[in-house]
Amino acid sequence: RQYHQKMNLIAPVLDFSGFNSVEFVVEAVIEKMDIKKSVLKDLENYVSDQCVIASNTSSLSITEMQSVMKNPERFGGMHFFN
Repeated sequence: RQYHQKMNLIAPVLDFSGFNSVEFVVEAVIEKMDIKKSVLKDLENYVSDQCVIASNTSSLSITEMQSVMKNPERFGGMHFFN
């Protein structure tokens, strides 16, 4: 029962609707720096200042990605796919 309650809190979406109430976002778009930077820059307009943002990149520079963000200190890498 608890498993299902937790899983119901995860919602994959194709836009930023509802992002104003999330505490954690994992970016997992295609491994192209320009696309990732565009998504991250746009994403910050839809989340709270307390939201932690992580990239699922396996090879791209986290430092370069966070260079386009207003709040780069809340961003990090979290690669868990292979």
